Amino acid sequence: MRGLARLYPPSWRERYGAELDALLDDTPPSTRQTLDVIAGAARAWLHPARQLHSPGARMRTTIGVALYAWVTLAAGVAVFVQFTEDPGFGAVDAAHAGAGAAHGVFRVAAAASLGLVTLGLLPLAGSLLLTARRQHRSDVLRRLLSPVVAIAAFGLVLVLVVTLAPRSRVPGEGIGNWFLLLLAAGLVAGFGCAHGPAVAVRRLAVGAAPTRVAVVALAGAIVALAVATVGAALYSAELHTWMPGAGVSRPAFAVPFVALMALPAAIAAISLSRGLRAARSATLEG
Repeated sequence: MRGLARLYPPSWRERYGAELDALLDDTPPSTRQTLDVIAGAARAWLHPARQLHSPGARMRTTIGVALYAWVTLAAGVAVFVQFTEDPGFGAVDAAHAGAGAAHGVFRVAAAASLGLVTLGLLPLAGSLLLTARRQHRSDVLRRLLSPVVAIAAFGLVLVLVVTLAPRSRVPGEGIGNWFLLLLAAGLVAGFGCAHGPAVAVRRLAVGAAPTRVAVVALAGAIVALAVATVGAALYSAELHTWMPGAGVSRPAFAVPFVALMALPAAIAAISLSRGLRAARSATLEG
């Protein structure tokens, strides 16, 4: 039950978490209690209490949620890229304008999203590092450096897979099930890259300007990945005509892919709408 209580938003837990823990300790666990906790957490996310959020706190919460969503969407984009890197797909792009255009939209949108995240979060990361050093906040510094550790660990796994995976002589066969190991390692590394900065942003407040820039940049990055998902869906539809046997052209791949990409995009959209309103409010107050 204590674990389920962590489903509530961080701002809610900071204010009411101790009271909820005490209530759960005094109440025998039951199915009804479990459902009540889950429903209460859902309500707290969908209808956050205004008194728990100043504009700055709202923006920081939005940055954390958007980071998790962006990493999840970026993982989906990476999987789609992996499945469409064989030379045969390039031949289809060149021969059929519709497929080439859809694939081009996917690539440009994915690259734009990466650029927005990188450039938009740099001012915030710099402010957090300087403030954490001045205040001797080693906990925040460790969180900010966690992406470096996560990327290095993924690089080690990548080297091991490249070294150990058997070489295939069949074009397009790739590395087989070793790709699943890389996918799992990539997801863990992506979570590490998002989790550390998300916690750091929540623990340490910095200037409003870099926080606003980060919120706006993440909003643009999420929109770009949503556009990339639409491009991927259109590309899959085009491939279904010209390469019906290709994995990404099959409805069994395309439909779940779009559905899974839509969930984090929707969550990010809800949080970003609140974060952008808070950014506007902070600008007006400033």
